[in-house]
Amino acid sequence: MQFFVKNRIWYTRIIAATTLILLLFSSHSWQEYTFFDMFIQWLGFIFIVSATLGRIWCFIYISGYKDDRLIQYGPYSLVRNPLYVFSFIGTIGLGLASENLLALVLMVILFCVLYPSVVDDEESNLKALHGNAFETYIQRTPRWIPNFKHYNEIEEYPVKPRIFIKAMLESMWFLLFFMILQVIENLHHMDILPGLILIP
Repeated sequence: MQFFVKNRIWYTRIIAATTLILLLFSSHSWQEYTFFDMFIQWLGFIFIVSATLGRIWCFIYISGYKDDRLIQYGPYSLVRNPLYVFSFIGTIGLGLASENLLALVLMVILFCVLYPSVVDDEESNLKALHGNAFETYIQRTPRWIPNFKHYNEIEEYPVKPRIFIKAMLESMWFLLFFMILQVIENLHHMDILPGLILIP
């Protein structure tokens, strides 16, 4: 797991590429252009947009300050790991938008298996950096499920534009992946890509 923690970005890209290969040559068993088909796709899109905007919200506070200070405002006052919470929402969104039950299940399982170790590592570092302040933060703020009781927003916050813009662009990959899924689906509809595997 420690190897994944250090190389999680590359592993995430490998998982994404593998998922795309699965989607290129598989199709679902339910009928196209039905209410269910539309509902699944739009629900996925809503999740993806929420994840993208949520990650950008997180980066406003954390860009350039991750190791310098203990962030406890905005999304970080709701939950200790909002970036990963929004990433999980985006993962579910992509799984739904793929209209592929196998892809959805695999993506969710891989996230739940691999990323808690990343959070363990990051929280250990924060504890070493901030000591008692982080212990107090842990007691007040849940790890995964947001608690709005202690929501805390501030009027002004210094943002480092160069770092924030880079992080914001990285957050857009959820939307990019969604657009790729739409292209793949249309290629299936035009019989350019064969559905070799039928997924429930």
